[in-house]
Amino acid sequence: MEVSGVALPVFLASLACLGALVGAAVARFLRTWLMLRHLPGPKEATLLRGSLASILHPHNHRIFTTWTDTYGPVFRVRAVWKQLVFVTDPRLVAEIFRKSKELDKDWRLLAPFSQMMSPQGHGNIVSASTHSPYWKAMRKGIAVAFRANNMKAGFPRVVEAGRQLVDTLREVSAGGKTVDMNDALLRESIDVIGRFGFDRDMGATKAMLAADELSQAGASGDAVQLTARALTEVKLRFYEPFRRFRVWRKDVREGRETFHRYQQMLMGLLEHMHAEDPSPDTLAGCLLQVPDPHTGKPLADERLLPEVGAIFMAGFDTSGHTATWVLFLVSQHPQVEARIVEELQWRGLLVEQGQPRPRLPTYEDVEALPFLKAVINETMRMYPAVGTATTRINPDQDIALDGGRLVIPRGVPIRMHIHSIHNCAANWERPHEFLPERFLQADAEFLPAAPIRPAAASAHSKADRATDITATATAASGGAPTAEGGDGAAVVGGKRCRRFIPFSDGVRSCVGYPLARLNLVSSLAQLYGNFTFELAPEMGGAKGVADAERASITLACANGMKMACRERNPA
Repeated sequence: MEVSGVALPVFLASLACLGALVGAAVARFLRTWLMLRHLPGPKEATLLRGSLASILHPHNHRIFTTWTDTYGPVFRVRAVWKQLVFVTDPRLVAEIFRKSKELDKDWRLLAPFSQMMSPQGHGNIVSASTHSPYWKAMRKGIAVAFRANNMKAGFPRVVEAGRQLVDTLREVSAGGKTVDMNDALLRESIDVIGRFGFDRDMGATKAMLAADELSQAGASGDAVQLTARALTEVKLRFYEPFRRFRVWRKDVREGRETFHRYQQMLMGLLEHMHAEDPSPDTLAGCLLQVPDPHTGKPLADERLLPEVGAIFMAGFDTSGHTATWVLFLVSQHPQVEARIVEELQWRGLLVEQGQPRPRLPTYEDVEALPFLKAVINETMRMYPAVGTATTRINPDQDIALDGGRLVIPRGVPIRMHIHSIHNCAANWERPHEFLPERFLQADAEFLPAAPIRPAAASAHSKADRATDITATATAASGGAPTAEGGDGAAVVGGKRCRRFIPFSDGVRSCVGYPLARLNLVSSLAQLYGNFTFELAPEMGGAKGVADAERASITLACANGMKMACRERNPA
C-alpha cells in the first residue's frame, strides 16, 4: 500500500509524538522507582499488575494493616505502573495534613463522586480540590450549621429519628424476627440528615414497615436503596475509569439511570429548600446563603445540587455503618453492654419499673455518657467507617517530609490508611482487642511521645530504612526534632499528633462530624435503653462477620448485620 506525499509526514509526525509520550512516561516511571527504591514493600504478585490484586481485595484494610506491621510506617506498593506510598506514622500524617497548600486531595480519583451528584460532574465539598474557590466558599458557608448552638437547637430532630427507629423495631422484630440492623441504621441516618439538614421526613425508617419497599419507586422511602445503588456505581467507576463511556453495556446504562434518579431525588430536596425558606442557621439555610465566589450572588442550583448530594452521601454511609459495628462488638462483649446499661440507668434512660418507655435523651445527656462515647470511639478505632485511605498528591513537584529525610516524587499518591493507623501495633497497645476503657483516659487520641513498642521489624533490610525515617520525626518548619508535650504526647510543629482520625484531620476533616457524634450517642442510647441485641446464627458468629467484611468506599459487612432485637424487661 502506498502512502501519499502528504500522509507520510503526518504519519511520521504522529509516530514521533507517540514515541515522545511513551518515552516521557517511561522516564517518569524510572525516576519514581529510583527515588522510592529504598522504601520497603510487599512482594509483587505479578510483574505486570504488581500488588493490584491485594489493593482490590475486599479485605484490603486487613492486608494494608498487616503490611504496616511488617514493613513499618512508610512503605511503597505498585499497582500496574503506578507507585503508591503508604504513611501510617501519626507524626508524618500530621505534617502531610498541614501541607494543604502543597498537597491536595486526589480530586481526579474522586471524579465518580462528582458524577454521582451532578449531571455536569461539578465537584463538591467531598470531591473538589482544596484550591477550588467553590470548595472554600462551601466549607466556610456550611460550617455555621455545625456550631454548638445550632447543633443544640437541632438536637430534638436527631432524637426524633432515633425514637422512630425504636418504635419501628418493636414492630418488625415482633415474634422473634431477626432484623438487618445495618439496613435499619442506614435508614435512621438518612432520616437524621433529612430532618436536621432539610427539615424533611425522608420516610426511610418507616419504609421498613412496608411489605415491598421497592414497589415504591421514586418515593422518599426508596432513598436508602437508591443511595446504596448509586454508591455501588461509584465504586465500579473507581475500578473502571472509562466505564461511563461504555454505553453499549446494560449494566453501564443502568448505572447512569441510577445516577439520574439519585439526582432527581436531590432536586426534590433542593426544591423543598427553596419553598420552605429555611432559617439561616440551619444546614439548608446555610447552603442557600453560600455566595458564588465569582459573582457574589447565591449559588445556582447547578452548583447547589452536588453539595446537597455530598452531604447526604457522607452522612448516610458512615454513621449507619459505625452504629452497626457498635452493635456487633457490644454483642460479643456482654461486660461492655452491662456498663452501658448501668450508665443509662444512672441517667434515667433505661426501661425500669414504672417506666416502660425510658425518657428521650437531652442535649445535656450527650456529655454525661462517657462510657457509651468511649465505646463509640473504640468502635471507630477498630472499624473506621472510611476504612480506606485518605490520599494526598502533588502532580507538579516533589514533596519533602521529615526535614527532607523522605521525598515523595511528584505525581505519587500518599495514602494515609486510616484502618492501619488505628490498628497497627506501633500506634496502639493491644490494637486488636476491644477495650473501650482506653478512651476514658485523657488525650487517648494523641500519640504518646514514648514508643509503644519497637518499630516494626522484618526480614527485609529496607524496612530498617523506613523505620529510621520516622524514628526521629521532625517538624516541617525548621526541621526540629519531635518534641514531647506536657501531657506526654508527641508534638510536631507545636501541635500534638493524632493517632485517632476517624473523621480525618486538617482543613479537609469532616465538617459534619458534630452531627455524626450527636446522632451516634442519641440513637445508641435509645437502642440500648430499650433493647438488647444478639447476633443471629445465620451470621456465622464473629468469624462469619469477619469473613464478610468489605472495604470499598466504606467499611461494611457484605451480609448486613442480622440481629435479634430483644426488648428489655423492667428491672
